[in-house]
Amino acid sequence: MSVSSSWLTRVLGVPRTDRSAGLRAAQALVLIAGALAVWAMSLPGINLENIGEFGLIGALPWTFFVALGVLVIGFCATINERSPSVPLLALYTVGLNVILRGTIPLIYEEPRYSWVYKHFGVTNYIRENAAVNPFVDAYHNWPGFFALGALFTDAAGFSGPIVFAPWAQLFWGVLFIGPLLLIFRSFTSDVRVIWSGVFFFSLANWVGQEYYAPQAFAFFMFLVIMAVILTALKRVRSDARVAHQPSDTLNAPTGPSSAWRTVGVSLLVLVLFGAIVPSHQLTPFMLLTGLVALIVFRQVKIFTLPIWLLGATLLWNFTMATAFMSGHNDWYEGLGKFAQNFNSSLRTTSPGSETPRNTALLINQAFTLSLWGLAFLGCLRRLRWGHRDWSAALLAVAPFPLIVAQSYGGEMLLRVFLFSSPFMAFFVAALIFPDERARSGRTTTLLSVAIGGVFAAGFMFAHFANELYNHLSPQEVRAARYLYGSLPPKSLLVFASYSNFPEKISGNYDQFNSITITGEYRLQGSDKTAGDFDVNDFASFVREQMEAGNNPRAYVVFTSGQRNFVEFQGLLPQGTLDGVEAKVRSSSLFNAVYANGDARVYQLRSVPTSGATR
Repeated sequence: MSVSSSWLTRVLGVPRTDRSAGLRAAQALVLIAGALAVWAMSLPGINLENIGEFGLIGALPWTFFVALGVLVIGFCATINERSPSVPLLALYTVGLNVILRGTIPLIYEEPRYSWVYKHFGVTNYIRENAAVNPFVDAYHNWPGFFALGALFTDAAGFSGPIVFAPWAQLFWGVLFIGPLLLIFRSFTSDVRVIWSGVFFFSLANWVGQEYYAPQAFAFFMFLVIMAVILTALKRVRSDARVAHQPSDTLNAPTGPSSAWRTVGVSLLVLVLFGAIVPSHQLTPFMLLTGLVALIVFRQVKIFTLPIWLLGATLLWNFTMATAFMSGHNDWYEGLGKFAQNFNSSLRTTSPGSETPRNTALLINQAFTLSLWGLAFLGCLRRLRWGHRDWSAALLAVAPFPLIVAQSYGGEMLLRVFLFSSPFMAFFVAALIFPDERARSGRTTTLLSVAIGGVFAAGFMFAHFANELYNHLSPQEVRAARYLYGSLPPKSLLVFASYSNFPEKISGNYDQFNSITITGEYRLQGSDKTAGDFDVNDFASFVREQMEAGNNPRAYVVFTSGQRNFVEFQGLLPQGTLDGVEAKVRSSSLFNAVYANGDARVYQLRSVPTSGATR
């Protein structure tokens, strides 16, 4: 495989020879097909047993990285052509998403992420009951996405969302391309910036929120709404070169037709926003902060729209979601606590500890800072060329004030990154191509390859570093089906940790209670060992929890995934959880009731033996 000759001659400094556009397109098509073929051939060589401290990277054959590198270099070659081919750029971008987001569903037998199984449970609950119960959990207070998932599952004839959910990340990754193109076209007409921005966003979006989740759906709707507003209601053109006037003097047309268009678009935004409000708690506020920023700085002319959007959000939160809101008065405790909310998003397992989790966090933070830093340089370079990209800049920074409002369970900074990343990616592209008059050449090509290579490497580390516990085995999923399919209702389930077990996989999950060894029982800490675990004390604690929750039976669940999680996170030293299980297994207080290669379930005997005191 080889990249186009026009790119090679430019890099090598050889004068460009006349070549037909058709020949260059054929070369690029061969390059894309070849890269995807090499990627496909690399999949059988992926050994999941080699997943280690750096996640999936250690399990990937070298041919996988060759395929990814060829696609990145090929895109950079095409984008630096004298007249870049849009269809080829689209194929490169889709191909990139196929490699980055299509690998996991092809090599994992079960859906990735333990928390997605809770989403299956909510969807199945709605399918089985044709209703929601706001008193079960937060998901039932914002059930829009799950109701849509239930409708699609039944209409398509699937047995459950677990059938199609593995492909959600690829689905959303490709779907994001459409609204991103519209958004970037509202900022500039330079094809190079538009498509480079989309390509870099695909590489920089490492957070992994585009799985079968309300956030993915709400983020897509956020992009669509922003595309509609920026395309139809933009008051100021970002491109300062239009009519050779300063960009802040170009107002949108006024008159009856413009007024009716404003009304029509506002109604469309309200309808689209109506799909977000019942689906996700945070996204409405992310959209509102961006919209208010655009209005305050006179980028769009829809002054009353935020009032309607805020009213719709509050109306839902304090009527349909009142069961959750009234029971969780701590939601406002983070107001004004910027340092606390910010630090909670950067937390490590323990100060100075060298856990794999801390290493992954440092890589993620470095990747995030590199995106923001390059975007800042791109913004400065656009300014030097006379562009005032107010809309893009405002939307890039608009999510940050929300850190002052909430920690969002320690994930606020991740969500801020997610909602700012499209606009940050635009400025990264602008760093390479600051103006349509700026010609492509050897320098821009090498800079494109360098940034694309750094982002590709950063994505591989940041997105796949946690596969040691993101990956769930079929045995663990079978164990979850056993729990919710065979155990008596109202049973108390005791896990090592709430993470990395396919908990709440079934629609009847509301009939079970659960606690954890590292949580409620508080066996947690880098200095803890199996010797700190008293099985008699543990049994007494579980009985207390059973009495408090009116649970007739209790079951303790140990899995390989939970062990990987608590060790990766530094919640317990390596081998501690195995020692805890050994004590439970050998105790006369517990009886083994289920076992497979990756999961064991022990039932607490109903009659306590002597010595079981607390």
